[in-house]
Amino acid sequence: MSKKNRQHGSGDKKIRDQIAEQRQSATFWRDHINGLYNEGLVSDWALQKLINLGVTKADNLGHQVGKIRPGYPGRYDVYYSISMEGVTEAERFLLSALSVDEIIILERDVRVKETGFNPNDPDELAEFYRIRRMPPDEIKRELEYLESLLAS
Repeated sequence: MSKKNRQHGSGDKKIRDQIAEQRQSATFWRDHINGLYNEGLVSDWALQKLINLGVTKADNLGHQVGKIRPGYPGRYDVYYSISMEGVTEAERFLLSALSVDEIIILERDVRVKETGFNPNDPDELAEFYRIRRMPPDEIKRELEYLESLLAS
């Protein structure tokens, strides 16, 4: 097999994997919706909001802008895509299949990343919290010290 054919074949595999991931996610969401409906855990209005996102159709899932991501990241997409109009916070958690703790960690990670720290590095996370607890005058002194190090 030529190098060109091997490269083409690996591209086909990637596409097949993406399609499989989309189908698997669509199946998860169909089963999840059926479970919520059968158990009566959310209002019909809330359930319709989830269905309207199109999560049960593989073509609506993907990594392109405007689509719900497949797999676990898609749960966050669902949580943030469902408006609060007519849907309680508890229903948003149930619809997205996420816990309160998972949302708290996600929001923390976003705040940490926005400041340039890695939320998965314990040392950087500790530094992030250390700086957050510092009073403004102490932060100013720390910055002046760091600037003096850079200047020398």
